Order: sequence, then C-alpha cells, then structure tokens
Amino acid sequence: MNEDPRLVERMRQEVAAWARSAGESLQLGVVGVRLAADGAKRRAPYVTLATLAASAVAPLALTAVTGTTVAAAAIAAVSGVGTNVLSELIVRGADTWRDKVTADERQAMQAIRGDLSGSIERILEEGGARAAELRAEIAGVLHRIDAMDAALREAEARDDVRLQEFVSDLFMELGRRFAEFAALAKDVTAAIERLEAQAARREAVERVQHGKTHDLLVRLIHSSQSAPAERPAADGLEPL
Repeated sequence: MNEDPRLVERMRQEVAAWARSAGESLQLGVVGVRLAADGAKRRAPYVTLATLAASAVAPLALTAVTGTTVAAAAIAAVSGVGTNVLSELIVRGADTWRDKVTADERQAMQAIRGDLSGSIERILEEGGARAAELRAEIAGVLHRIDAMDAALREAEARDDVRLQEFVSDLFMELGRRFAEFAALAKDVTAAIERLEAQAARREAVERVQHGKTHDLLVRLIHSSQSAPAERPAADGLEPL
C-alpha cells in the first residue's frame, strides 16, 4: 500500500499547526514554564515529541476511524516500518473518536490529538522495548512526511527565529539521544539548507529587481536633465 499524497499533505498541515501553537507558546513563555515545572531536561523532549507525533498521526487516525483505510496498513505505508504500537493506540481509541466524528470532525481531531499525545507520552516515559518500537514508528512517520520541513517552513513564514531554533534543537537533541531519530536530525540540516537556498534565491531576485529599478531611475533623471530647455515665449506670443 502506497501512502496517499493528500493524506501526507494533511499530516504536514497538522505539523505546521503544531509549529504555530509552539510558536505562540514560546511567545507567551509557556514552553519555558512547562519545562521548568517538569524539573528535568530528561522529560522535556518526550512532552514535545508526544504532541508533535499526535498532531502528525491524527489525520491518519481519523481516516482509519471513518473507515476509509486500515490503521495498521496506513501507518506502515507512511512510516515505512512495521507497525504495532501506533495502530494499537488508534484501534483502542477508535470507538470513542467515531462517536465524535459524527458530530464534529474538528472536535474529533482535537480528541484524537489529546488522547494520542497522552498515550504516546506515557509509553515513551516508561521506556523499554515498547518505547523503542514506538520511537521507531514515530521517527518513520515524521521522516516520510518530511515533518521538519513543514515545521521550519511555518517558522519561516512567521519570521520566528525562536521557533526555528526550538524545532531544530528538539530534533537534534532527539537524534543525539536515540538512534531512531538520527535520520530526523539529518532532515533538520537538509530543511535548513533548502530554506537558506530559497532565501538566497529570493535575495538575488530582489537585488536584480532593485538594480533594474535603479537603472530606470537613472535613465529617467538623465533624460530629464538632457532634454532641451523650453525657449521663453516672446511678448504676447504663446510658446511653440
């Protein structure tokens, strides 16, 4: 089963929404307060990773709940790895979410994100083989949908340097701690390089446009200065 491009794009949009929320929290100082309250740097990546993973997987879970796809097959297709934990979490919450889908899809998405985030965080904090399996599944999903690119593009669109640093630092730290996230650390580098290249191209275009505008202005000034002066009119006569 190949991943649905429309589903992948929806997942990327949810990652961008996660980035917007993170950016707003950073502006309010909420992230810093939460991490300080946790009292340990060890727990911080799990909290953030859980919310990001839940956001990315929520559209996939919604399609599984509405019966348009099978959870295990869909996750396996998107992540590129065998799956067990994520599909188990989706199947476990399916009945609850299905009742909410019939009323309001947006409400269902919020419920899915909240439930998945809490479950993912608990499993990651417990550690062991199940946590390692879940980390591999999350890393596979985020890598296949290029979540880092989606998050960093959102930060760039917001012109939010703090958010760019937050996203980059989070996944570089995860890559250092866990082998499963090594590819995501590389994704961060690749995404930053792409954004920098695009910015350089925009600057080059702007310089060319500025140069053309400057040249045009110079020509106009030169033309006005070199134009023949108007001869004064003789008394009683209109100028020619």
